[in-house]
Amino acid sequence: MGKVLSGYRVGFCAVGAGKTPPCPEDGRSPSLTERLQPGNPGAVQRLLTAVGCQPHRLNEGDPGRWNASALDPLQALVVDTSMLPDAPAERAFLEAVLQSRPASLPLLVLSRRRALEQRLELMQLGVSRCLGLPVRAGHLLRNLRAVLHQALPRTGHVLLLGQDDDALTPWRETLAGAGLAVQLADTPDQAAEQMQNFPAEVVVLDGSHLDVDAVNLIRLWQSDEHQAHRQYLLAGANAVQLERAAGALEGPDEMLPPPVTPTQLLRQVRLALRRARRCAEGGRSLGVALRQGLEERLRWQTRAMEAIVDGISIADATRPDMPLVYVNPAFCEMTGYAPHEVIGHNCRFLQREDNDQEGVHEIRRALAEERPARVLLRNYRKDGGMFWNEFSIAPVRNDAGTITHYVGIQQDVTEHFETQRALREAKQEAERANQAKSEFLSRMSHELRTPMNAVLGFAQLLELESDLSEAQRESVQEILRGGKHLLDLINEVLDLARVESGRMELSLGPVDLRELVGECIAMVEPLANRKGLALETGSLGDVAVLADRIRLKQILINLLSNAIKYNRSGGRVYLDLGLSDRLPGAVRIGVADTGPGIPEDRLEELFQPFTRITSASDGAAEEEEGTGIGLAISRRLAEAMGGRMGVSSRVGEGSLFWVEVPMADPGDPPSEGEAGHASASAPQRRARVCRVLQIEDHPSNLRLLERLLSGQSMQVFSARDAQAGLELARRYRPQVILLDIRLPGMDGYQVLSRLRRDPRTGDIPVVALTAHAGEEDRDRGMHAGFDAYLTKPLHLTTLLETLEDLMQRNSRPA
Repeated sequence: MGKVLSGYRVGFCAVGAGKTPPCPEDGRSPSLTERLQPGNPGAVQRLLTAVGCQPHRLNEGDPGRWNASALDPLQALVVDTSMLPDAPAERAFLEAVLQSRPASLPLLVLSRRRALEQRLELMQLGVSRCLGLPVRAGHLLRNLRAVLHQALPRTGHVLLLGQDDDALTPWRETLAGAGLAVQLADTPDQAAEQMQNFPAEVVVLDGSHLDVDAVNLIRLWQSDEHQAHRQYLLAGANAVQLERAAGALEGPDEMLPPPVTPTQLLRQVRLALRRARRCAEGGRSLGVALRQGLEERLRWQTRAMEAIVDGISIADATRPDMPLVYVNPAFCEMTGYAPHEVIGHNCRFLQREDNDQEGVHEIRRALAEERPARVLLRNYRKDGGMFWNEFSIAPVRNDAGTITHYVGIQQDVTEHFETQRALREAKQEAERANQAKSEFLSRMSHELRTPMNAVLGFAQLLELESDLSEAQRESVQEILRGGKHLLDLINEVLDLARVESGRMELSLGPVDLRELVGECIAMVEPLANRKGLALETGSLGDVAVLADRIRLKQILINLLSNAIKYNRSGGRVYLDLGLSDRLPGAVRIGVADTGPGIPEDRLEELFQPFTRITSASDGAAEEEEGTGIGLAISRRLAEAMGGRMGVSSRVGEGSLFWVEVPMADPGDPPSEGEAGHASASAPQRRARVCRVLQIEDHPSNLRLLERLLSGQSMQVFSARDAQAGLELARRYRPQVILLDIRLPGMDGYQVLSRLRRDPRTGDIPVVALTAHAGEEDRDRGMHAGFDAYLTKPLHLTTLLETLEDLMQRNSRPA
């Protein structure tokens, strides 16, 4: 706390029953904020010593026996009466003290009485200050300093330094005659010694009769904290001294060139005394203000740390093992430990035996490198409960750059950590469920399409027979129609499942709407003609949208098909384009019909899976086939492409279904339309295919292709497993191989890889014939090296055309 009262002589007396406990030699001096308690005079004496006072212990028993010679040098007297039994005893003792001490000696009393009336009573006896215990040490020092300054004599004190008595005598007589206390010194050492006991306010140096450099001597004294408060006059300064001191921040406060008359000196000394006292008062006021400001700052900083919801701990880096010296209430609440249980201990007790953590190792590295760090630790409360601690540590350095302390910030993030872990586990579980759903969809696609391949395939073979009766041919048509409807249902259910699970892969790119709408109109026009409907389009212009071409076509065909199926005979279907009023930069494609309309309160039901709404007034509409899934898939596909879908309708007038998709950038070229559409008519030219190998594990599919291809004058070799198929391919070197993907033991991709590596079979075209019908499956197959990818159920005409196309591109002798 510094020697703020250095050199002051203060008497100290502690009175009470029995002998006052002696002051321990190794006792600790109280801090400025610490409260001094009643009955502890040793702490008061240690405080006086710590601030630089020269405490004189007086006999506690009888003030009448105090030696007057011991009291005369004192500048203040401090009396601790807190151990007296009652107020009368205290009053009697203080009256004795007041009678024994010099009248000018201020008396400061430390009393157990804190009531205002009791302390006023003691002040009326003649006590200078009365403080009620307990009291903060800083407050006691402020009051002691106040009484010390009040006790200073108002007579000016002047010290004359020179080596010519003849020159100094007139000055001394004039100053003394003016009521000033004057002392003489011959040398700087003598002057310094006298200033320890003589409270000189002004020091006058005779510049003409000194063997030392007067200017530098003054500067040396001004650098001493015990001498700097005085005023220094250099009398009889020569020209060199005047020039050296001119404009300097340090040196004489006033310089008098020779000759210096006693009257002139008296006038300058009086001015210097006034400056000295003004500086002393200002310094005291400034010191008090600074101390009060520092104490206030310390108080609110301490309160702020205690109010913070995060734990704060401070460790002393200058002591072995860096023990904790402070923890705030939040730290105690977080850990369950009281302050006295952790102060003086290293904070590693929070790890217990769990100290092999990466966070612990990082803290050790940070301490070794003297840098901040932030880590996540498993810590343990007093009751053994584990919590996750987000711990930050930072070094605190002194003015010399040396680390004196480390500040730690603790935050209990257990709840956040557990939430994040639960989210990760939920995400992993969702990913596993999603993967299981994908595997289920793939298996269901295969399991459903494989038997459908046999149903529709053999029905198509029957349709090719020329000797069927009309009734038989109608029966075959019913089988094909029902099979196609079931296949559509399978495709739509699988599509809906893919969209809802997020497994539907989209390939977004610019799509020319004029071309796409033309393809869709061509596909549904026969259906419109059969119902006698007018199929019209508005002005399409040159518009390109950013979408997946196949999926946007699927949406438009669904809307056009519904507008035709659920329309009245002789009605109208109208497709038009416009700008979206909700999505900036999007195109709205609207399909309007003149059907019976839909009640407004049931419009949103249309987009729920397996929902069909028909009008009882339109019997034809009720007979139309449908799964009730198409609109649900279409809306989800539109949203997946960054668009949206909706409907408006009026009962008795018709409905308007619309889809909005973002417009493509003008500079992007539209993607090309689909190529290779299967022709409904037979090809004009057939390439001769003699040998075909099919590798398929399902017996009905084997028989279907054997009958179909044998009817086309082809030699068919069949294998029900991969190994047999590879042997037949090497033995007979067929011109085309039809290969199923899902095979027992070795899948189609592995078979394809072996075929390509074998020089005997590497150039044979291979067609994938599979129930895996997804776009991602098709892309994977073509990327793997299949020459064509056909999905079950097969369209026999498409299969024959594919074989002919491959033979034309890869013709070699049979």
